[in-house]
Amino acid sequence: VTAHSEEMITREKSLEEIRKESATAKEFVGLISHAFKDDSGDAEGEQPDSLDGEVLKFEAVVAEASQNVVAAEAAIKSLNDELETIAVRVPIFEAEKKQAASKRDFKAAGKASREIKNALARKEKCEADLAGEAGDRLRFTKDELEKITAILEQKKSAALDKSKEAGKLQMIRLQGKITDLKSKLKKYLAEPVDIDTVNVVCIGAFVIESQIGILETQGKSLGEKYGGWVSSDDQSVQSAPTFDSDDGAKPDPPDESPIAIDASIVEKYDSLQSEIK
Repeated sequence: VTAHSEEMITREKSLEEIRKESATAKEFVGLISHAFKDDSGDAEGEQPDSLDGEVLKFEAVVAEASQNVVAAEAAIKSLNDELETIAVRVPIFEAEKKQAASKRDFKAAGKASREIKNALARKEKCEADLAGEAGDRLRFTKDELEKITAILEQKKSAALDKSKEAGKLQMIRLQGKITDLKSKLKKYLAEPVDIDTVNVVCIGAFVIESQIGILETQGKSLGEKYGGWVSSDDQSVQSAPTFDSDDGAKPDPPDESPIAIDASIVEKYDSLQSEIK
């Protein structure tokens, strides 16, 4: 009878432990769905990604406009080079015409005259292009490049402002989540634990600590980019244990800690480390 009673007591204790673990597990699932949710894209308004797309689009337009300016400048240079060539060749043709005429070589003189006539006609055409179409094209392409560049700078400025705004909002969310997770962690650490058993409480505390470290890293990264990150890494929790240490050494505990970390928790993590390996 005594043995049966002890067996029933043990059974009731086991059932109670199972019920407790089940309730803790359900609570932990709810915590994951809320505190671990990525809501970085929940902010209303134009998103930085869309603005970055606008910047990329206008950068492509600016690049095309720059190429148009280069092409127009190349056309101007080609016309000027041709005018310089004509300026050199016309006196040569005139000298050849004069020499042919002195020798009464009318065929050579006629050829030189035609070369002079063609060169002067081409000169007139080049000068007209420089003063007209080619010059207008260069001025137009430069004006377009200036306008598009100004728009691009405006888009870049707007994208930077929006990115800063989104970054600061994200930092506020991260700090709120870290605060929430730390309050949850206090509850897990307050639970009595059996150092010989890896249970939901231990795993929950381990996962929460790891997530706090991840959120802190994200916040610091945003702070380095935009400024304004107030680190909540106040040594209130230890960093999550690593699993690749050769000697299994753990970092020294902080001198000041708002949360008392029982030595059994550390031993619990060692047991969890072995289970995961």
